[in-house]
Amino acid sequence: MYDYFVMENYDNETKILLNMLIKKFGKNIVDNMISKKKNEYYHLIPEHSIIKILYFEKIKSETKIKIKDILPGIYFATVVGVVTHINKPVIIKKDDKEYTQYSFNIEDETGKTMVVCYDKSIIKNLILGSVVMIKKGLCKYSKIYINKKTRLDVLKEPKFVNIIDMKPNNKYYLKCTVASDPEDVPYKINNKTHMLLTFKIVDSTGNMIVTVWEKDVPSFKSGCRIRLENVSYYNNEIHVKNYSRIVVIYCPSDNEIVGEFSELNCEDGEVIGFLGNRKVIIPQDVFLRFIRISRLPQDLKLSVLLALMKRDLIGHTFTLEVKEDDGNIYVEKIKKI
Repeated sequence: MYDYFVMENYDNETKILLNMLIKKFGKNIVDNMISKKKNEYYHLIPEHSIIKILYFEKIKSETKIKIKDILPGIYFATVVGVVTHINKPVIIKKDDKEYTQYSFNIEDETGKTMVVCYDKSIIKNLILGSVVMIKKGLCKYSKIYINKKTRLDVLKEPKFVNIIDMKPNNKYYLKCTVASDPEDVPYKINNKTHMLLTFKIVDSTGNMIVTVWEKDVPSFKSGCRIRLENVSYYNNEIHVKNYSRIVVIYCPSDNEIVGEFSELNCEDGEVIGFLGNRKVIIPQDVFLRFIRISRLPQDLKLSVLLALMKRDLIGHTFTLEVKEDDGNIYVEKIKKI
């Protein structure tokens, strides 16, 4: 059998890793581990890669590794990286069954790789630009696979801003409400006509036109709550281009309104709320159900109730179940998103 103490053909890093394995497990056990691993890969992987795989499996399994150190067959890899792109879903066929495969790209200072999963919620809740830690990921085909034993932690998310805070020639992240149905607009480039998608958004601080240059975007309509990630702002418009993303958070039904309260006032003994330019009437009993109080003291002034409502409603996003009566819109139920 090959004597692994003869290491003239290994680079210095591989020699160090091999010595660490031998010191912990002994020469005979390491010898068997290398032979077994070579058989697993049908002798297609060189010995120095086998030694690195064993090192990460047996010694450094719970330690963070750099992307450049990822090798096929490493189990329990812990990797930290920045999410740079979220890819389109792919349909995989296996044993007469179809599976939807989701993936996203991460990178660190040493390189980049793809992370693959089969859980749609992971992709929907992931935000471009987030710093994530993947624990116990399985490495194969130069990718990291997330399975039931894998844990994905978000260490840091990008900062979301309001429309009023945006300045030209920067990248931004926003949570907003779609204020108009998307429309196709013709745009000429080099005498060729291309179709762009445009729509209007609104939040508690203002409104803005969004132009989408990408063809593959989710479907949404006026009133939907969306998340804009890594978008550009110039020429007084928001632009969704390559490596930007639109995520639909919630789409209301016909009797619902989604948005942020920008203002609350008292008019003729009633509380009036404003979601952008939309005016709604909020009955006292509806708000009391929202804050889980059955009734208020009889001597409580309307101004005190208004102060409570401003505290709990302004600056937050809600779904409102509404009905229209005599030209007025009345709120029947308040749900926080």
